[in-house]
Amino acid sequence: MTDQTYLIKRRIEIGQNIRNERRRRGSSQEEAAEQLGCSRARVNRVEKGHTEFGVAELELLASQMRVPLNRLISISSQQAPG
Repeated sequence: MTDQTYLIKRRIEIGQNIRNERRRRGSSQEEAAEQLGCSRARVNRVEKGHTEFGVAELELLASQMRVPLNRLISISSQQAPG
């Protein structure tokens, strides 16, 4: 797996983690966007893996969701290329 492929897969996986946790908490994309100060469309793009949140945004989102940051960015059994 190339570095670029790995990064794309990680972005998608993190987006899925965010979506799963948001849904588990019964929160909408609109509510998440309001908490982060961004648009619902941006939350949607992140959840689909088209773009990503920065570290500060991930920290804020985890805090707002009252979950450890690791829950949003945890990795599957895949290993980083190298």
